[in-house]
Amino acid sequence: MSELNLFKEKMDVLWLVLRAKLTMQILSVVLIPLFVVGAVVYISFNNSLQKFSLAIDDTEKRMEASVVGENLSKEATDTVNILNTYVSERINDVQIWASNPLIIDAAIEGSKLATKANLHKLSEEALEKRMASTRKLNVNPVATKYLKHQMEKSGVFREIFFTENRGFNVAITNMTSDFLQKGEGWWDTAWEKGRHIGKVEYDESAGVYSVAISIRIDDLDTKKPLGVMKAILDVSAIQRVANETVKGFKDANVVIFDSAGRILADTASNHNKEIVMTDKGKELYKNLTAAKNVNKEGYTRERININGKDVDAIIGYSHIEDGKGSGSNWRAVIAQKRETALEPINKLGALHDQLNRLKVYTGGIFIGILLLSALAGLIIALTFSRGIVQPVLHLTEAANRISMGDMDIKISVDSTGEVGKLAESLERMRESLKAAILRLRSRQASS
Repeated sequence: MSELNLFKEKMDVLWLVLRAKLTMQILSVVLIPLFVVGAVVYISFNNSLQKFSLAIDDTEKRMEASVVGENLSKEATDTVNILNTYVSERINDVQIWASNPLIIDAAIEGSKLATKANLHKLSEEALEKRMASTRKLNVNPVATKYLKHQMEKSGVFREIFFTENRGFNVAITNMTSDFLQKGEGWWDTAWEKGRHIGKVEYDESAGVYSVAISIRIDDLDTKKPLGVMKAILDVSAIQRVANETVKGFKDANVVIFDSAGRILADTASNHNKEIVMTDKGKELYKNLTAAKNVNKEGYTRERININGKDVDAIIGYSHIEDGKGSGSNWRAVIAQKRETALEPINKLGALHDQLNRLKVYTGGIFIGILLLSALAGLIIALTFSRGIVQPVLHLTEAANRISMGDMDIKISVDSTGEVGKLAESLERMRESLKAAILRLRSRQASS
């Protein structure tokens, strides 16, 4: 009985071992291919995503350099050229006025009147005291009307006046600070060289920040110098150019500097008086690389104030002196918020984020499918192994009992395959052995 119990224990262990091995083999056949295919797909997807990310980064750099940066630099150059052209056109306006026969005749008449009044013999102090009430010679008033008409028509000049050949005012649109202009740098230069274009300065007579355009009045036939005309161009015209430029960009700021680094226009502050042509404004942009690049054009990436916020921006800049002799020396800076400038790339970046989320989601799905497949494979393996191992163990137990002399055990399994055929063979063997033993016992009994 003990041998039978020992045999049963061995059979139970064998049953577990065989079932476990068969289950593992079945799981290996099911899961390994699935894992390999899934891993290949996941790795390929991840590599593609990394390449896409690198492509976005490269496109962003290229777009910043060859598209946004160059475009802003070009717009800055165009702005400077517009300003230079604008000033050149205004110089041409003054030249036309100075060449008008009405002005030429008035300059000649004024010189004669000054000589007749012996004004040239008076000291400067006495001269200014005598002419303090009018600060101009009493010549034909038509010249004054002409100047006022041209000033109103242009809409950008704040003061126009001209002198005769000794610097005495002949006609003025506004009361000037002095009657005698000779000795002033602008008058002396214009008289000697034919023209003088001043820097942006505050003109006390006109009460505005302006550019003074001074043109010599010459006799049309003899080219003899007869006087000098001066027109005060309001810099708000420059600010209007900046306003028009900034309309072409979203989240941008246009700043225009003069040769001394002072701000002529600043669209971000709406040309605030505390910034335009002040030390405060100059201090505001003193560390801006784009504002320091004299005689250069290009772009940088810096932080700058746009719409009241300090933002990361791409900045195009340009500094071109006018070759037409306007004397202007502008520097234009156009800054655009980097996030806005690279908006098309940012949309790709959003797509990249979605793909990253999809990557995580896909990984989770793959792991879930793997676990479900493992569970399903385990159930199938256990069921399948039970159908194979149990009949085999049953046959093993039957064969062992037959070897121990038990010929009455019935050998039968629910299988029609190889195991079923093996069971039938064992059953025939058992019946043959049993019949042989019975015959042998019968002979022994009869003898």
